Amino acid sequence: MIKQRDIWGIVFALMLLVIISNGYGMDYEAYLYEQGFEAGGDPVLLWTADGDYTINEKGISTTKVFSGEHSYVIDITFNSATYVYWKIPQPAVPCENILNFSGRIFVEQVVGTTCSAGIGVNAYYPPTTISGCKAFGSSKYANWKLHAGNVAEWGKDSTDRGIRKNTWGATGDNAGTKIDKIVIFTYGHAGDRLRIYLDDIKLEGTVPTTASYETEISGRWADYEIKFDD
Repeated sequence: MIKQRDIWGIVFALMLLVIISNGYGMDYEAYLYEQGFEAGGDPVLLWTADGDYTINEKGISTTKVFSGEHSYVIDITFNSATYVYWKIPQPAVPCENILNFSGRIFVEQVVGTTCSAGIGVNAYYPPTTISGCKAFGSSKYANWKLHAGNVAEWGKDSTDRGIRKNTWGATGDNAGTKIDKIVIFTYGHAGDRLRIYLDDIKLEGTVPTTASYETEISGRWADYEIKFDD
């Protein structure tokens, strides 16, 4: 026989489950991006660099793989550049609740000993255009390394720092966080040559739906405008 207090306990648990699932108005959905470079094509684009460099090789490779039959190789010589960033575009993924990144990287220093590389993400903080990026590791040596991190946790901290620094009176609580690209960070000095292989890149989690997140962001920013629009 179920006691009255047990019934209320069940009701409370169900109410809590609803609150967790809809986030007081936000709906959630699974997000998964996997890139093992098995489908062909070239998903990696240049993002930015601080000088000149030479691409010796770039594209799908079978020379070194972590899993499957293919990986992705970037082989560059640094001329005047000290960094070259590459990107794999993402569809403005809401970066809240649960979102994790992982990827494998193999680094070869062909010429020089000071090159390094990492993989991670870039986020921006709507409704502003403020942004920040993060590498979840740094590799220099010729073995497969896992670069991984909690993107949602980093995104929350990064948003708060970026908004506080660039928007008077606002905090991260007044904005959202969206991932718009996976980033490959490559570093070197003049004359250095770096070759990296990438494999098993994944961005995965349970995040707000785009529609509900836009509504949420509008409400957060409206709170800021009401407070500081005097």
